[in-house]
Formats: sequence, structure tokens, C-alpha cells
Amino acid sequence: MITGVDLTEAMLKIAQKRLQPFSNVCLSLQNVICLTLQEQYDLVFSYGGVWYFVIDGDKEPFLVSHLPSDMDNCQGFAQLAKYVSAGGKLLLGIQGPHYDYEKVIVNGMKYAQKVTACAEGFIKDYYLIDGTETVMAQTIHYRTYSFAEAQQLLATYGFQYQPMEENNNKLFLEFKKL
Repeated sequence: MITGVDLTEAMLKIAQKRLQPFSNVCLSLQNVICLTLQEQYDLVFSYGGVWYFVIDGDKEPFLVSHLPSDMDNCQGFAQLAKYVSAGGKLLLGIQGPHYDYEKVIVNGMKYAQKVTACAEGFIKDYYLIDGTETVMAQTIHYRTYSFAEAQQLLATYGFQYQPMEENNNKLFLEFKKL
């Protein structure tokens, strides 16, 4: 059985449409902080979801969380850990660095984002601009953890980093549930 969890109904509707041909998929509208599932899993992953790692060239990876509160991250990992079987894997996606940019999109509008560092992470402002009018603006606060902090946080909930082999694909960092 494959279970997909998301906080937003809109994302689950997209997933439901894409996964409709597969009968072994169950989708659930939930917040990871109070996650409740019916079974344990051998593999859990997040790619661009709640948690992911940023790798910028040769610099050490750092964990990015959509949960700005340290307490919420602890609670989320604690809940998640309940549903990963011993010896199971937690895969957290790898993305490139966040940066300021503007881009004209297909309808002629401009998409822009501005990244500002703050004490516990960064703030990202997103904009959709039509000529001189801002038609959409969104601000998201992201919490970050250094690689050492991330490993310590995950170890608290029974996850140990598994270094990747050189020839492995580099889409995820892997953690094993002890």
C-alpha cells in the first residue's frame, strides 16, 4: 500500500488525478504534526514537502522546513517516526539554493521571489505581477537546521544518516530508522 499525505486539499486532488490508475494508493489530508496512519512503512519520503535539504555546490547540506517552529518540527518528526518501521528509510529530497529572481511567464505576467535571511532560517516572498499591479503575494517563513543539527534532530527520533555512494542519484539524503 502507498499512502500519500498532504496538508492541502488542492495538492491531494492533483495527486488523486495523477494516481487514479493505481488501486494501491490511499491519499490523506493531514498535518504531519498530528499525523495518524493505520500502519508502519518501510519507506517514507518528502520531496519539496515539509522537509528537504539544500545543497549549494561543495557546501554542507542544510535542512529546510516549512514548519517555522522548532517545537513543530520536533513534533512532526516524532509523529513521522511512529510510522517508519525499524530498518526502514526516510528519504528527504535535495534542492538547490534559494535566491532572488524574476521571470516572465507564459501569459506575460512576471513571477518574482525575494529571499531574506532571518535568525532561524529565511523568509521567502513570492509575487505575481501583471504590468505594474501585484496580483498575488505570499510570504513564507522557513526554518533551517545545519547538517549537524539536522542529524541530531533526526537521531532523537531514531533516524541515522546513511551517506550516499558516489554513483547514487542525488535526489535524496537517506536516513535509516534504527
